Amino acid sequence: MCLCLAVLHQDPVVQRALGCLKDALARDFDNLYTKALMLYTFSLAGDQETRSKIMTVLDQKAEKNGTTKRKPCANGAVIEQDLEVEMTSYVLLALLVSPPLEGFGLDYTSGIVRWLAQKQNPYGGFSSTQDTVVALQALAKYADATYSPQGTTTVTVTSLGGLKKEFTVTQSNRLLYQEERLSEVPGEYTIRAEGQSCVLAQVRRRPPSAQQPTQVIPVNEDTSLGGHMGLHGTGCIILGFSGFSLSNWIDAGE
Repeated sequence: MCLCLAVLHQDPVVQRALGCLKDALARDFDNLYTKALMLYTFSLAGDQETRSKIMTVLDQKAEKNGTTKRKPCANGAVIEQDLEVEMTSYVLLALLVSPPLEGFGLDYTSGIVRWLAQKQNPYGGFSSTQDTVVALQALAKYADATYSPQGTTTVTVTSLGGLKKEFTVTQSNRLLYQEERLSEVPGEYTIRAEGQSCVLAQVRRRPPSAQQPTQVIPVNEDTSLGGHMGLHGTGCIILGFSGFSLSNWIDAGE
């Protein structure tokens, strides 16, 4: 709490607490959730050497699939999704609250953001109140770090059945949630983005029965510019978009 409130890091009480945490790290342990919290703590404290060591360990343990990254439980054990989301969000926060670590810049954090976006439920939250609070804080920090006053992206959705829909995300509507009902089910759809901003795409299925939960359908990324999805089953399929601008480190038109 003292670190979050920007209390001087040289305060004797804070220094003793950080010393105890360093002693614990020296003994080595397998609890990655605790290490993620420590990474965030030492990032707030500005201890670049310690946070670099912890981040290297977490990165080695991370499961990577293309451009997405997640932090699994140690020893291959199953981890609950809410804890997994919270742990990964603390890693994202840790990478954004202090100067970038070598090899863990915005290109690295973008993979974490993609993974978190895939875990969002149809209402914008996650599995629980706790993981939702931390995840949204981390995503807001990422949006702030990558913000640019310029940037427009056009998203084109096509299908094998001949559907073609275009969505435009600009500075004036980037917080607006745009959606379109997809009528071709089953069907194959392709999403392609062109421009210079980041767009979040989410597909959800609303079952015919109100007693059944709404489901989020994952979009398989073929490249950094687009994705592909196959839709099956019954119910109302809705495709939604919202976005936030990125700084010049990424150009979706390349």
